[in-house]
Amino acid sequence: MLRGPVADAVGSALAIARRRTLVFAAALLVLRYYARSGVGRATVQVVFVVFVVAATVWVRGQYADSLADNPAPLGWKLPLAICALGVVLVGVFVVTGRSAWTPAGGRRPVRRDAGQGAGEVSPRRG
Repeated sequence: MLRGPVADAVGSALAIARRRTLVFAAALLVLRYYARSGVGRATVQVVFVVFVVAATVWVRGQYADSLADNPAPLGWKLPLAICALGVVLVGVFVVTGRSAWTPAGGRRPVRRDAGQGAGEVSPRRG
């Protein structure tokens, strides 16, 4: 068991690694929400830039941890849990034929401005 300044440094590094991972996951979820919500292209681009910044910070942190001989500061439970979630989601897709993120009715949201250009027919609703 570590004690003293070494334990504080290890605990601090773990807290930082967790915070980086949580920020990356939150940025990914926000990007997914805005990309599918039908908001304007400029909004999605701004959210994408924020996601790229979060991903860059996360990857840089992983690289710094690997240089410090600490390749897995979060342990192996989190990566295994993410892998298991991916396998479950692929299984749901294979069995049901649709994404687990698709709304229950199976219809995706229609953008309000779709089909409003010259010579285009507006989409059916209902």
